[in-house]
Amino acid sequence: DGDHAWRFSRAAWASLLDQASRAAELVLVDTAAGLQAVTTSVLRQCDDVLGVLQAEALGARSFQSLTRFLDQFAEQGRPRLGGIVVNMFQYQAGGSQALVHDALKGLPAGIVMQPVFPRDPVLLEATSYGVPVAFLDRHGPPTLHGVFDRLAADLSTRLGVNRRTGRSVAPFLD
Repeated sequence: DGDHAWRFSRAAWASLLDQASRAAELVLVDTAAGLQAVTTSVLRQCDDVLGVLQAEALGARSFQSLTRFLDQFAEQGRPRLGGIVVNMFQYQAGGSQALVHDALKGLPAGIVMQPVFPRDPVLLEATSYGVPVAFLDRHGPPTLHGVFDRLAADLSTRLGVNRRTGRSVAPFLD
């Protein structure tokens, strides 16, 4: 319940995520941006964290907070930064390139997941309506229709979903 999520204690989140991990092979949790109590409680229970680096000044600062938070757990080995999704990247803007370059300094090679999400009006509009790009505009740029499927494929490869189970990740949309 979104109205009461902030009331969950760290122990309650730990219990909920433990139950989920016993019931499923893989549990993905999408948290709010920032490191509020709920997000940090969830992150403490994870093995791997996928960071989102928004290629804009405020987003890059938020990403640096995430990496500093995860550095606290380096000795324990978890949660680990398992991948980075670059979002709102502007290919023609040198500012996006510089922000991403600076934010990735010191991080392992290959940490950036594919694809990089462009700052595109179609993606922004779909996000504002809370629908997949293909539902909003089936005639939109074809490169945008498969971005989430390509991200799911990269994620499944990184997590070994295909290798462990022999199953493949089905696309969200046909």
